[in-house]
Amino acid sequence: YQEQVMQIAQVMSGYSLGEADILRRAMGKKIKEEMDKQRGRFCDGAVERGIDAEKASYIFDLVTKFASYGFNKSHAAAYALVAYHTAYLKANFPVEFMAAIMTLDLGNTDKLAAFKQELQRMEVPLLLPNINKSDVAFVVEKVEEPYCDEEDPRFNLGVRYALGAIKGVGEKAMEAIVEERQANGPYKDIFDFAERVDPKLLNKRQIERLASAGAFDCLLDDRAQAYAAAEIVMRMAQMEAKERESDQVNLFGGDMAATVDRPSLPSVRSWTDTELLESEKSAVGFYISAHPLDTYDTILQRESIIPAKEVYTDPGLVGQTVRMAGAIAGYREGNTKRGSKFGRLTLSDRSDAFEIMAFEDDLDSIRARVEEGSPVVVTVQIRKRDDDDSIGLSCRGIESLEHVASQSSKGLFIEIESENAFTSVKAALDRKQGGKGRVTMRVPVAESKRFAEFRLSGKYKITPELKQAVAAEIGVMSVEEV
Repeated sequence: YQEQVMQIAQVMSGYSLGEADILRRAMGKKIKEEMDKQRGRFCDGAVERGIDAEKASYIFDLVTKFASYGFNKSHAAAYALVAYHTAYLKANFPVEFMAAIMTLDLGNTDKLAAFKQELQRMEVPLLLPNINKSDVAFVVEKVEEPYCDEEDPRFNLGVRYALGAIKGVGEKAMEAIVEERQANGPYKDIFDFAERVDPKLLNKRQIERLASAGAFDCLLDDRAQAYAAAEIVMRMAQMEAKERESDQVNLFGGDMAATVDRPSLPSVRSWTDTELLESEKSAVGFYISAHPLDTYDTILQRESIIPAKEVYTDPGLVGQTVRMAGAIAGYREGNTKRGSKFGRLTLSDRSDAFEIMAFEDDLDSIRARVEEGSPVVVTVQIRKRDDDDSIGLSCRGIESLEHVASQSSKGLFIEIESENAFTSVKAALDRKQGGKGRVTMRVPVAESKRFAEFRLSGKYKITPELKQAVAAEIGVMSVEEV
């Protein structure tokens, strides 16, 4: 400890406590002029007390080396106590602990993403933001489906995502929404919400952010429609506020007044799974409701993709070259000591986050995939790091998961409810021309109970993205991969 440096200086060289503290600070900050001055003072004091000058200089050098990593004992004791307290809380109240530390970093998306990964490792559900259940901060909430034994401190508990942690919504506005709900009950629908919020604290952009994050899922099950309704919500909120301010009473009065002049919600195409997740990520900073790889289950199995959790826990994989898949979470470049460039690519699959090291030969292809932003398949060599025996991953190739899927799937079978849907479906298909897959369509024959089946002449890139896009078109009854 640093206190021991001070004690050595006192006993060996006759330092006062004040002088010893100056020595401690000089060593900690590596101030050369002060250190040269202190060496003379230390050695002279030691010689006066019968210690050989060469030995005194040797001890000074030892103490100097130690001081570069020595720690203050009183600080160490305080840190140890805090570490014990937090370890106790995490072990005995794990869900409450995670909700508390996430609240401490309410505005730090990077840290919240790391905490989300920790919740996943702990198998604790992270529940979507909900306008009728979320608080401004992260809170503990009972979940419907138990995921552990009753004796487990996590039993029946999850963490509800904080409204205040959604990007760009503002804590003050979220406090007002929560206070109104607590005072007058849950919001019944999107119109009830509009009539009860203060338009002075809320704007269209904040409504869109809440919709993207899934906060209105409990009021409206189509996020695309909730997002598109932001302008209507704001207009209604302003009209209701004006009415309250003028103290006018609606002619019909009572509950009936709440349903008068409510406009129709905009009719829009539902978001595909990919669009929904990307919108969610833009509002929250990461994915909560699902993972981009969820729609690729069949392809991942067909292509023998290894999950990250298995890579990190199966010692038999060390030294092997395998294929992994993930959504890109971050990328940065640096230079080695020899001056050559390297890259660190951070990804995640449904089981864990993982990091891949890449060198100059692979950097151009990685940059292209990072700019594109879609999920990727990476070929990696699994190795053990020399310094700490942990698992390291080296890039041996990277390609778009969409491309892998387009080479893997054979075709689609699409059923539509009328020939009117054919044009929009064909337009969606034409955007993915040039693959290997064939498309068969089933269409009802006009004014009869019969159906016509026919195969389109072109070949298409059959991917989950295309499947979702076709399924989202109005008039499509089913889409199956064949």
